[in-house]
Amino acid sequence: MITTKIIHYETCKTPDNVTVKKLLMKCSESQAKIRESYNFSAAGISAAGVIDNVNMEVIRSAPTIKNYLGTNFKRDFWR
Repeated sequence: MITTKIIHYETCKTPDNVTVKKLLMKCSESQAKIRESYNFSAAGISAAGVIDNVNMEVIRSAPTIKNYLGTNFKRDFWR
């Protein structure tokens, strides 16, 4: 059985994602900050749209976040 424990909870305003990378940069900044206090192997991100749970890519989205479709959290965020 896998157990999960929430070790940190944070919210932030969604940045203007015109260059596609701003959203991922904000996630990476938060991840680096959290790693200063915690050792973790997974992170959950509440995301608008539909995320492919294998490839971790946005496959459907509303126009609320510019250039969000195709954003790949696995490739660009989790390093």
